[in-house]
Amino acid sequence: MSIKDVFMLLKHQEKVDNVFNTRYNVLKEHYEVIHLQLNDKQIYLEKASLIWDELTERQKGRLEGQLEVYENLIEEKKKDNGFNNR
Repeated sequence: MSIKDVFMLLKHQEKVDNVFNTRYNVLKEHYEVIHLQLNDKQIYLEKASLIWDELTERQKGRLEGQLEVYENLIEEKKKDNGFNNR
């Protein structure tokens, strides 16, 4: 193997390393963003749970009834748009 071949191999390896490092850094950034989003959602769920615990049974029943109505509307809309054919 000539010096020129070794040099070409080293250059190729450098390019491969650069691509790997770039992809690694992008994935790391995506992970950090997702981790922050999950933390935000966890805080939101904890606050929502505290609020739910403070509601009276009547308020909870009314909210659950409203949720059921919305869920039924969503199901009807899905049927109208053909989403249940999968």
